[in-house]
Amino acid sequence: MMSGRNHFIFSKEQMKHGKIIRIGPNELMLYDAETMLHVNAARSKYSRGAWYASLRFNPYGHDVLSQPDTALHDKMKAKITSAYAGKGDMDLEKDVDSQVAIMTDFLRSKHTGARGTRLLDFSRLIKFFQVDLITLIGVGVGAFLGLLKQMVSTRFDNGPIKGRDRACLLSVFLHLLASPCAYQKLKGEISEAIQQGCISDPVTYEEAKRLPYLQAVLNEGLRLTPPAIGGFPKRVPPEGDTICGRFVPGGTDIFFNTWLMLRNKEVFGEDADVFRPERFLECDKRLKSLLREFDFQIANPGASWDCRAYTTFQIDHFMMMVTKGALGG
Repeated sequence: MMSGRNHFIFSKEQMKHGKIIRIGPNELMLYDAETMLHVNAARSKYSRGAWYASLRFNPYGHDVLSQPDTALHDKMKAKITSAYAGKGDMDLEKDVDSQVAIMTDFLRSKHTGARGTRLLDFSRLIKFFQVDLITLIGVGVGAFLGLLKQMVSTRFDNGPIKGRDRACLLSVFLHLLASPCAYQKLKGEISEAIQQGCISDPVTYEEAKRLPYLQAVLNEGLRLTPPAIGGFPKRVPPEGDTICGRFVPGGTDIFFNTWLMLRNKEVFGEDADVFRPERFLECDKRLKSLLREFDFQIANPGASWDCRAYTTFQIDHFMMMVTKGALGG
């Protein structure tokens, strides 16, 4: 687990022994989509277990992520669902726009000026972008400054669980920049949308959803580097269940290898390990806004980034070169 390569280790064993393997005294790991749908169905008898308590950061109680009791978790989740669907904060898109504008100004002034191209650690930039956006939306600038020292030391710099969105966006950029055809095709879609007056500046969420190749690029990036690659098990009900043709006794924790499921050649074809957005045709406003203003290149193709896998991916040292793009005016 501490190696940061558990997705490779587990996947190697599953490719050798089959879709279901034992990873602990009372834990099984699967990469079967039908079983995953069955286990996580709306009226499933499967429950959360003690594993979730390991995600607890609050010493005074559980949050929605760490709550091991299924009924209490469902009640907590119901209270915040509308917020995550974008319905709870009418200023959410405005807040995102303001932070995208700040990030764009930073790139324009620090990395594309007369002093020439400077290397950019894109993973650090996205980390700071996320922290700024989360605190702006959640507590506001004034309240955050008073808690800055404590928050940085206890929340933002520790643990990969907070970096899920960041890892996904970095994955999209890496795969996109390593695929010149896909990169140019996406730039072409954005250019055409600008010429036709289909997108504004900054682009809105609804406008971004109407760019099909952008959505395909985002889906393909999420497929190759999903927000969560393991963990989050469900516990077999007391009467037991039949999984992948085998009876599994009650109380067993079932983990899913999401990383391997999303590279399953039976589902995604023989090129399942290849970044090919077109498979979703047969993002994200941050990505669209950046590609409108700038051109990006991987600084060191032989060592693109430092990627470690825990429950989620942790990505650092993603170095790239940034130049002024033709679409930026």
